[in-house]
Amino acid sequence: MPIETPTPLTMGGIIFANVVIDHDQPPTTVIKTTDHFHVQVHWHITGTAATTLGGEFIVKVFAESLGPGPEVLLGSVVKQVSDAPPSLDRHYMVDILVNPNPLPEGPYRLVSAILYRNGGIPGNIAGVEEGPTIQVYVPHPAMP
Repeated sequence: MPIETPTPLTMGGIIFANVVIDHDQPPTTVIKTTDHFHVQVHWHITGTAATTLGGEFIVKVFAESLGPGPEVLLGSVVKQVSDAPPSLDRHYMVDILVNPNPLPEGPYRLVSAILYRNGGIPGNIAGVEEGPTIQVYVPHPAMP
């Protein structure tokens, strides 16, 4: 999904996310309530304006219940723009740990949101990614 910027001719970007339960296994979307998991959010900004950008990105991951149920902030992290060297294509990734039991059983759509801030002042650069959809379940004691 694109990142919106005030100068689309000189800067743009893309954001995407995936769910990782175990870093030695492929991403998955079926999660036990008793497991912790990670949401990795990747994004990049491109263009000539990307080379001069300073400040920070605030990255948040939400779970929105499909049907009746809660909407929950699963985690938030701050990433410095300077963590990627100045270039025409700056890549970023954060790994947000979600502790066990934040959600009741059911299906959820994950939503990742990125907001830019410089000197504590929000800027007009942002991105939102909907997906993936996850299924959270309570494991049965006989089949953990």
